[in-house]
Amino acid sequence: GDDGTNVPWDHIDGRPDFANYSMSPKFNDVIVKGPIIDVRAPFGLQEGAKGDGITDDAAAIQSCIDYAASIGGGRLFFPPGTYLIGDTLTWTADNIIFVGSDLALTILRDHPSLGAKRLINLKGTSVAWIKNFGIKDMTLRNGTASEDNKKRKKDCIKTEYVDGVYIQRVRFKEVQGTFGFSAINSKNIFADNCIFYRWTYAAMTIKVGCDTVCVKECIFDTALAQNTPQNYTFATGAG
Repeated sequence: GDDGTNVPWDHIDGRPDFANYSMSPKFNDVIVKGPIIDVRAPFGLQEGAKGDGITDDAAAIQSCIDYAASIGGGRLFFPPGTYLIGDTLTWTADNIIFVGSDLALTILRDHPSLGAKRLINLKGTSVAWIKNFGIKDMTLRNGTASEDNKKRKKDCIKTEYVDGVYIQRVRFKEVQGTFGFSAINSKNIFADNCIFYRWTYAAMTIKVGCDTVCVKECIFDTALAQNTPQNYTFATGAG
């Protein structure tokens, strides 16, 4: 769990020393600072997320993200529940952290209105990188993995020009799009104790322009598109 300890944001600035690096069981020891924001709490005129597996919670969660962005960052806490996402969650601010209750208890997945779009898409620029995105202790699902029904962009997470990506104890399940997690022109990427289960095309891709990547104790299980000429578990290369 999260004990609320704050550490400076610059605790992770610069290239990590892999010889001494170990992903801490206390995620906040690595990158956390700022308030804890319960996504079920209302913000202004926006009701809080329901997490009931019926309601489209995208607007409520996006309002929490926008609030955290306005104050320099924060930890979005997702109590147990199934949060349906009907529009891609996106931002360009630094220091946004998603914290679930457990990968078996907190689920973010597609609402029917999401269509063939990603759950989370972070896109900085070459002159304005996004710094520090983290996600832990939850399951991400987008569609249903299928041998013959891949939907391009129906993915879980994509980062572009992001410095500091921390993914810990996240299950990527039933990915119908091109990949579960993909990074392009991003650096300082850490994936620790994650599970990739049933994907249509690629579980994890590290594309052109990425630097300093650590994948530790992750499980990759069941690629579906056996008939696709290029089917990947973990891949690197041009994007």
